[in-house]
Amino acid sequence: MIFWIQVKSQEDENQFTNLDTITTLSSIFSDDTPAEIILKFDIRALQRNKFDSEYLPAELTFYPGDNLKESHFKVRVRARGISRKKLCSFPPILMNIKRSGIESNLIPESPNIKIVTRCKASSQYENCLLKEFLAYRIYNILSPYSFRVRLLKVKYIDTGRNDKLTETWAFFIEPDEFLAARTNMIPFKLDNLSLQYTDTLWTDVMSVFQFMIGNCDYSIAGRHNIKLLKWEDPARIYPVPVPYDFDYSGIVNSNYAKPRPELGMESMTERYYLGTCKSNQEFLDLLKLFQSKKTDIYSLIEDFTPLSYGERKKMIHYLDEFFDNTNDLNYIRYSLLSTCKK
Repeated sequence: MIFWIQVKSQEDENQFTNLDTITTLSSIFSDDTPAEIILKFDIRALQRNKFDSEYLPAELTFYPGDNLKESHFKVRVRARGISRKKLCSFPPILMNIKRSGIESNLIPESPNIKIVTRCKASSQYENCLLKEFLAYRIYNILSPYSFRVRLLKVKYIDTGRNDKLTETWAFFIEPDEFLAARTNMIPFKLDNLSLQYTDTLWTDVMSVFQFMIGNCDYSIAGRHNIKLLKWEDPARIYPVPVPYDFDYSGIVNSNYAKPRPELGMESMTERYYLGTCKSNQEFLDLLKLFQSKKTDIYSLIEDFTPLSYGERKKMIHYLDEFFDNTNDLNYIRYSLLSTCKK
């Protein structure tokens, strides 16, 4: 299913602009090329009031490429996230596009769109952002029940600092509503949900993926960095957990992330399996899925030139430690069966 966002024609509010003169944001999350945007707002006010829930007015300019005319929108923005509000001088953004002129044919109302930003102004934090983007893309390879993302080259114009211009990377995250509509699922909210009452296959894939990238910063029961999707088929009663926010993973290894002491972890790059217990053969069968996607995953990373060659090699090396042991029963016993949930 293709995600279209279109702008209403000024001549007739009930008609969309013709395709030959279209002003459109088309197929945002199905396009792999970086998009260019300009976001103009009072960044100083966002930083000063990042714990408030009030939105700030902003102007968004989007360059869709393919010789299409850029689009201009009046939107609203506010800071989002929990830990990153505390840790980052420039926290992630929630962009409200209601009444902006942006409409979608996928759901009746245009949703909020999350923008993941560089936490602080340094190349180290920009590398972390790009690696987190790749973590989302890796999970796209492994599961259709995953958030799509779109890389952005952003020019920020800070109206609170005399229109100071900053250019850096960021990325859009597919809205929950779009993920649900695209996969013919229904968003589902339920706390204290046990692992045994979620979809077995996709919970196992999600759990091994989190182990592979070294991420323990999630909880299905607490719906922490997890969204739940329910099947439209009433006979399929167990929801699918969909992960997001991977900045605390070992593959990203951000300098503000700390290992979980209650798990006995000493380093962010340690792996700790939080999924359900399986037999040796069940684990081997599950890990075959990951092995079958190894070439695609490595190609994704190797071809991702926004990230430096050295940082890409670090990611590959980190994944080597996982892939080199997927057929090793001793590794399965020591690393998966030793911490799995019965």
